[in-house]
Amino acid sequence: MKHFQKLDKKKPVLVVRRKIDNRGRHEATEVDIRSAKLCGILQELYDGINGLEITRSPPFCDDRLLYHSYPVLESCLLKERASQTPDEELIQDIEVALTFVHEDFAATLASTQALLSKEQPSITFDLLWTLFCPGSLQYSYDEYTEQGLILKTQTFRVQQSSKGVFAVIQSHIITHDGKDFGFAVVSHQIPQFEGTRKLQDLAIYPLRYYPQETQLCIKAIARGKRFVTMLDYTYLETTGSAVYEVSTSDLNPERRRFTANGRVMIDPASYRAWQPMIISLINPTVEYFLIPAKLTDEEYMLCNPILLGFSFVAKRWGGFPLDRLTDVEWTSKPFDSLVLDPKRKELVHGMVNQHSKGTSDFDDVVEGKGKGLIGLLCGPPGCGKTLTAEAVAEVTRCPLYCLSAGELGTELNDVERKLTQVLELAQRWKAVVLLDEADVFLAQRDSTDIRRNALVAIFLRKLEYYQGILILTTNLITHCDAAFE
Repeated sequence: MKHFQKLDKKKPVLVVRRKIDNRGRHEATEVDIRSAKLCGILQELYDGINGLEITRSPPFCDDRLLYHSYPVLESCLLKERASQTPDEELIQDIEVALTFVHEDFAATLASTQALLSKEQPSITFDLLWTLFCPGSLQYSYDEYTEQGLILKTQTFRVQQSSKGVFAVIQSHIITHDGKDFGFAVVSHQIPQFEGTRKLQDLAIYPLRYYPQETQLCIKAIARGKRFVTMLDYTYLETTGSAVYEVSTSDLNPERRRFTANGRVMIDPASYRAWQPMIISLINPTVEYFLIPAKLTDEEYMLCNPILLGFSFVAKRWGGFPLDRLTDVEWTSKPFDSLVLDPKRKELVHGMVNQHSKGTSDFDDVVEGKGKGLIGLLCGPPGCGKTLTAEAVAEVTRCPLYCLSAGELGTELNDVERKLTQVLELAQRWKAVVLLDEADVFLAQRDSTDIRRNALVAIFLRKLEYYQGILILTTNLITHCDAAFE
């Protein structure tokens, strides 16, 4: 145990304890903070951070936190010395703390200064911890969504597993997990390496070493302000790749890419409902709540650059890069080019438009039934049935959810589950559902095929209570069950 005292030696400012393991090796260093004023500075810097326990008697501080505090303590010392009424007690307390850092971390200070002052800053694995001061801003590039993101460091530790030795950095981002909005924790791993490595080759490194830091921050603030406008469902377009998750044999999620060119529905709440995972890499759980309308510029920078939703083209839930999401460019050209009787075109357009705006007061005798708009388009292949549905959705500015009967399957439980999901989502999103080649669900029932009868009955029941817009296509109108007439 060692005491670091003021010059008058009346009472210690710091009490340092070295922990030794059963092999006689240095295991850790603990520092008691006996100065109330020094304790106040540290609390302002690291309140809520692991390694600082203000409520303990005496207050306890991890020695590495004092190392990270060095620049701030130096600044406080210069400011206090320049004051017209300097606080001599505070000056002496800070000087004692700086002396401790100089003595205990002399080699570390010299090594990091030499490595980080190079034209291309680098670091060794043993000195990695010096880069990750709690509360500092970090930069990381997400190779799956091809975006840079800014995070705030929380903890650093080195751990060993069957796969080797890793540095694990836990950081905060601001996100919406489908239920809550606020800070969530994400982790980055850096495998142990020999020699030195350039900072820009690390999975995560301090933002201040990013070459275009100012431009990145400006872009991140603008992106964050856009992020908070998309917490509810939003219909957009995207290009390039997106990311989704699968569970592995050890129950840990694994990220994979998929192509998502086309239209998407950003909807964190529905993602959470239909993609429940105990552990998620792209949808971390919010731990500390925030109010979206009251974010600071720094908090905007920390907003998640990945938005959760559904790709209508890939028919897959995933995370979509915010940088590549754009507003939908609607066009009336498909509707204008339809070769259809003008009166019928006007009728179809009017019915879909009226229903999508919720202006119909019609209801069935049984409450909740008959509120949907169900259309059946029939004709030989190539006559424009699918194009008609697509054109109507486009001209009425409704999302279009296309699927074929084959995607619903033929097993009764699968059909009911998938159809329920599609119709619930389409009703929430005010989307037009196009069920192409729906012959198997429209087929006439008979007394010999019980399984097909059950399939038609399930489909019919779902249609009766559906309150959205559904367009069916068939080539076999003469084979339809009487219930659909």
